[in-house]
Amino acid sequence: MCGMMLFTACSKGPNQPPPRTINPFVMPEFELPTPDGKTLSSNSTKGKVTLINFWTTWSPASIRQSSELIQLRERYKDSGIQIIGIAVSTDKSTEDIKSFVAHENFDYPIGIADRNFHHKFKGIDAIPSTFVVDPDGMIVNRYTGVALPEELDTEVRYLLAREQEKQ
Repeated sequence: MCGMMLFTACSKGPNQPPPRTINPFVMPEFELPTPDGKTLSSNSTKGKVTLINFWTTWSPASIRQSSELIQLRERYKDSGIQIIGIAVSTDKSTEDIKSFVAHENFDYPIGIADRNFHHKFKGIDAIPSTFVVDPDGMIVNRYTGVALPEELDTEVRYLLAREQEKQ
């Protein structure tokens, strides 16, 4: 994987794919409760470049990553990218997540998952972890730990350019 210092040498524009850390696989279907009592479904991602971020309330890195995701979504707001947060609950009560979301400025949907939900995504090794989903519903990359904003930007630009070439 390209380091931060080698970023410009490793990414050659929107037509070059970013380095891949996984073999692509179909995004699993899911329905998760949201903090406000609604349901978040995988169907909402169809046809969109989507970043799915697994996080917890007790991880400062998760909180930092969420603010970077908000900035990324703002930068590409006219292209229709989607950010989804999946708050991983480590106990039976989800009140900590509901309270946290109510006091923070999340401007993207949040689903609440139990500690085993990540197995649907072939597991995660660290919190936060971010999965990149292309408009065809394929998970094409995973960032373990905090993803650098430059890496996520490269992912989004590449997938949006690829989608425009199809049209």
